[in-house]
Parts: sequence; C-alpha cells; structure tokens
Amino acid sequence: HVSHTSPVVAVRLPKSFALIIAMLATQFAERALLCIDPQQPADRIDQLLANSGCEWVIDERGLCPFVHSAYEEQFNVASKSWRLRADRGESIPAYLFYTSGSTGTPKGVLGNREGLSHFIQWQRETFEIDHTAAFAQLTAVSFDVVLRDVFTPLSAGATLVLPEASDLVMHHDILGWMKDHGITSFHSVPS
Repeated sequence: HVSHTSPVVAVRLPKSFALIIAMLATQFAERALLCIDPQQPADRIDQLLANSGCEWVIDERGLCPFVHSAYEEQFNVASKSWRLRADRGESIPAYLFYTSGSTGTPKGVLGNREGLSHFIQWQRETFEIDHTAAFAQLTAVSFDVVLRDVFTPLSAGATLVLPEASDLVMHHDILGWMKDHGITSFHSVPS
C-alpha cells in the first residue's frame, strides 16, 4: 500500500524485467515514477531521493519506506507543491526525472500522464508501431527516454527486448545484437 501523501515512488533497479514491472506498478498505482540507476554515485542517489520528496523506494529488497536524511527540510516544499497540484484535480504526475546537473544542482522535471500518454500514442501512430514490433531497451535507466523505450512497445502489444549486461559491453556489435534479436525499433540519442 503506497502512501497517498506523496505521489513519487523511486525505482532503484538495474535494467531488468524487475525494473519494467516496477515501472508499470507505479503507473498502475497512479504514482509519479522516479527511475534511479543504482550505478550512480551514492551521494547523487541520496540527493535525488531526498529532493524528490518520495516516501517509497522499490529496489532489490522490494517496496521499502524511504527514511529521509538531512535533505528533508531543504526540499520539503517541492513535494508539498506536487501534492497540492494533484489534489486540485489538475494534471496527474506520471514521472520525475532529473537533469544531469552539469550547471550545478540537478533540476527535477515532473511530467504528467496526459503528456506521456499523448506522446506514446503519437509515437505508435506516426511510426506505425504494433504487435509485430520488437523494441530494444537500450536507454539508461535514469534518462527520460526510458519511458518511450518501455511504454511505447508495451502499449502496442509489441515485444520489449532487454539486452543482457554482457551484451551491453559489446557496443561495437550492437547492430549484430539487434539483428540476432529481430529488433525493428529502438531509440537513440546523439550522444
């Protein structure tokens, strides 16, 4: 049972089917999803957890309450404003991602269900994605593109293919891996 006082649930799992299940569970529970890559430095993870105002974390132990650290007082205002927005019947939060922090402190970007749903529907229609597609989930867990990687194929009844960790080491043969797995679609960013 997830608390109704905070709409954010952090998912701190590596790329895996457990991650996909946790992402879906947060959406079905109507909570904002905060994906955290467990490979990030511990101080960044602590900062994201505290800044997000989350009260629950899904990690390798399962669903656990988040015990706020010294960051609690500093960032409490942000979580209260999200609660107020949701309580007034305005847009429902779907996800929370953070910028890289290259200009200083990472900034949180809260996206809503309407926008995410609209984008996924647009993407399915524009690129004619249906149950015959096979999507590669290659995006980093902490990058918002992971939402497209996961929710677009699943909402179309398509196949979602997650590479093994050993496959990811072989970046030079990613095209061979995609061919071997019948990948028809994937997301890529310039970097």
